Amino acid sequence: MTKLLIAVVFLLLASALGDEAFPKCGSGEQPAFPFCMEEGYERLTPPQPNNTVFVGLLFHDFEDISDSDNTVTVQLQITIQWEDGRIRVNDGYNETAPEGEVVDQNMVRIIWIPDFAIYNLKKFDFAHIVKRLAILRIFHNSTIHYSFQARVTIGCTFFFQDYPMDRQECPFLMGSYSSTSQEMIYDGDYFHPLEAQRPLPVQVKLQSLKDEERIVQAKDKKGKVVALYSVTGFKIVTKRGLLGFIFTTYFPSGLAVFVSWISFTIAQDAMAGRLALLVLLTLWQINIFSPLTKQVPPCQYMTAIELYCLVCLVLNAGALLEYGLIICQRSDIEYLSTGTKAMMARLGEDISHSGDGSEDEDDDKRWREKRRRKREREEEASRLKKSLHKSRMCWNKCRKPLTTDYIDNCSIFLFPTIFIVFNIIYWNTYLPSDE
Repeated sequence: MTKLLIAVVFLLLASALGDEAFPKCGSGEQPAFPFCMEEGYERLTPPQPNNTVFVGLLFHDFEDISDSDNTVTVQLQITIQWEDGRIRVNDGYNETAPEGEVVDQNMVRIIWIPDFAIYNLKKFDFAHIVKRLAILRIFHNSTIHYSFQARVTIGCTFFFQDYPMDRQECPFLMGSYSSTSQEMIYDGDYFHPLEAQRPLPVQVKLQSLKDEERIVQAKDKKGKVVALYSVTGFKIVTKRGLLGFIFTTYFPSGLAVFVSWISFTIAQDAMAGRLALLVLLTLWQINIFSPLTKQVPPCQYMTAIELYCLVCLVLNAGALLEYGLIICQRSDIEYLSTGTKAMMARLGEDISHSGDGSEDEDDDKRWREKRRRKREREEEASRLKKSLHKSRMCWNKCRKPLTTDYIDNCSIFLFPTIFIVFNIIYWNTYLPSDE
């Protein structure tokens, strides 16, 4: 109840202020105030069927550009200008009076003001010190200026596929929320003094709207256009500095891949040194890749910098797998050589043992039978030796393209080629143009 009484008293005071500040035109009075209202003035009725509103923006500071929240926060001064012919110079006022007069800002409650809206608005705060920092100025040609300082936060739609080489555009649109383009036309201008802007992690540039972007379409559920609204504003264009990412991510990742190629020139017998180098480089790349999950803006897809680090990690792991293949190949060759020597030794022992009993001259038949068996075993050993020799020659012939030296020679050509081709495609795809 108390709040209701306070509100009623406040409205009565504002009404009394308006009646005293804006006398009726043609009343015959000679007030000191230079302006008067026409008879029948209605604050809810527009001055004319088609009104033009000019909006001027003076940027003080881009306070925050949040990738995680997809918002932009700015501190600026907004000036709204329109004409209302129903408020004019009082006939009894001195013609030598100043061209424009600053009046009490609370008078905006008793005059018509355009329905001003900021699209995608998240938060709006007037600047206050002792009272609201705002000025209401009325000119002799019935033009009204309402200027105020505010802190504005708008929502944007950011896409981070090209991060950190992404170029983001966030439209800052202002217009009417109820009057169509046939009833109210918005126009405007903006000014951003770069010398007063504090350093930001991104480069900020303001870009004017195209003519087709100055009209916003209102559609129903079926997608049919039901109304057109006039808007004014600009686009906030942001770009990131790439130099910091090159020194912290791109150069270390590329260096790790380059050093991994040195392992192809290390002797294959130096297993400890070669494995230690490749494992260390793989861990180095993982250490670069892991912090990116916190640094990259939250999104549901892989960004450009994550793709680069992932490819470098795969190439380092590929060099490690290549040496693992070499170890397997060397083990197979040593196993084949050792197995052949063992088999030939066993055959030699069998042949030597088959000769025992040749001195048994008492039994001629038994001696001849052993001689026959010895010849058969010698022939079988000869055939087996030829077969093993032929198999070994075939093995060497088939395995020649996959010798360990051949694998290293192919890798030292293949891995750099893949990395160079990837960089050409990567930088041509993601590196932004000068535009």
